[in-house]
Amino acid sequence: MKGGVFIFNYIEFGKTIRVLRKNTSFKLIDVAEQLSIHESYLGKIERGIAIPSVEIAVDLANFFHISFQQYNIYNKSSNILLQNEIFKNLSHLKPQEKKFIYKLLLEFI
Repeated sequence: MKGGVFIFNYIEFGKTIRVLRKNTSFKLIDVAEQLSIHESYLGKIERGIAIPSVEIAVDLANFFHISFQQYNIYNKSSNILLQNEIFKNLSHLKPQEKKFIYKLLLEFI
């Protein structure tokens, strides 16, 4: 990992959780109850609109027997989609602020 930093690709993680859940015939409520979380929160994680806490992400990974390491963006040869997602969310910032954050993010991406 670059600089010992782990940047979690929660969008891909959520998509994977949804696929695994459906492939194993678990209902949203079943997994949510097993992890003691609300099913709407799990649904948001699966759709990539909620970032799971570290504890919940670990619980989900353990539940479906997957590794976090594959969701470290440094494992990807191309981070274009993730970069686009990040920069799309910066659209409301002033140009000077965007430039600062862009330079900062390039250190990690």
